[in-house]
Amino acid sequence: MGPFCMKKFSLISHVLPPDWSGQSIVLGRIFKDIDPASYVLISSRQSDCKNKNTENELSGKYYYLKSFFPMSSRSQYHGFRKFLLPLELLSRTIQIIKIVRQEECICIVACSGDLLDIPSAYFAGLITNCKVIPYYFDDFVFQWSNPIAQYCAKIIEKLVFKRTSQVIVPNEFMKETIDQRQQVNSTIVRNPTLPVSVAIKPIKSDLIRKKQIVFTGSIYHINLTAFQTLVAAMDKLKDKNVEIKLYTAQSVDLLRNKRITGDNIKINNYAPSTEITQEQQQADILFIPFSFDSNVSEVIRTSSPGKLADYLSSGVPILAFVPSNSYVAWFLKKHQCGFVIENNDPVELANGIVELLTNDQLRKKIVLNAFSIASDEFTCRNSTMNFLGEISKTLEIS
Repeated sequence: MGPFCMKKFSLISHVLPPDWSGQSIVLGRIFKDIDPASYVLISSRQSDCKNKNTENELSGKYYYLKSFFPMSSRSQYHGFRKFLLPLELLSRTIQIIKIVRQEECICIVACSGDLLDIPSAYFAGLITNCKVIPYYFDDFVFQWSNPIAQYCAKIIEKLVFKRTSQVIVPNEFMKETIDQRQQVNSTIVRNPTLPVSVAIKPIKSDLIRKKQIVFTGSIYHINLTAFQTLVAAMDKLKDKNVEIKLYTAQSVDLLRNKRITGDNIKINNYAPSTEITQEQQQADILFIPFSFDSNVSEVIRTSSPGKLADYLSSGVPILAFVPSNSYVAWFLKKHQCGFVIENNDPVELANGIVELLTNDQLRKKIVLNAFSIASDEFTCRNSTMNFLGEISKTLEIS
């Protein structure tokens, strides 16, 4: 498949390929077959070269904005930083204006994830007469635990949607939320998986080999208490020969301080994408957790984890330990492509793990359905075409 080519647009995101984070991986997959001459990538944060995801390296031109904030604490808008926010917003806006004019971009796609990226894009678009399209990986208003940041995000969102009716979202729950809140018709661009080529493996039913529950991704406030419940559930599975394998950027010491520790919990640091894929495919259960008592419950309700598509295409059954009103619970139950536990109860979680490990018929049904939906809806081509379809409302495809 050759690259898609179109007039030039810019994309702004706090993380960009080849960074290891979920958002940058999704962007790398979507942009893989877009002509690199048709876009520029803009970020206020340099990519983490130590932990880069080589599958996601792109050939397009990168711009990194100068910032008032130290690199180590960019995301923490507290203390004296709140006084620098207006200066940071002004600085970013001026830099984006220069880039957009220099590159002759006629559209700016602004991703969520940083409080200032979308407003900077808005003001730059206002001055350059560029169309701005928000790209919500998470709900831009509610992803901030700080009430002042939430209030600012609400004002920003109202301003942005006075100039545009376009917005990109990752799933149906986010679409319904934003469409109702801003009276728009948003476009779904799913977080894609790599080309589905793995064969469905025979169910592993031997009793000697240690069974593995695998999680790949960040462990933080949005899923921390769910992991603590999983640790408690492991105490009830001591005779079941089960272990947890975590691949995460968080350190062993940090997780130990958060009570994510135990004899049957193996914590691994960042690994290359090929190794992560292999670990996912060799697991017995792939775990998706969300906290049940989070102060960002609206974000959890509409969240679509970047890893979901890879889990679906892995050939391994998914266990989702998530609130009942979440998109993940709805999606997995609707398509019968995952096993969902919706109560924060270690006994129920332990019983669910045993059921998923021992019920071969259930495992096979989940895997087959997951593989089918990944092949149909979560391909890179579909996501790229949907993304470019939204861009083409502003740009003429050449």
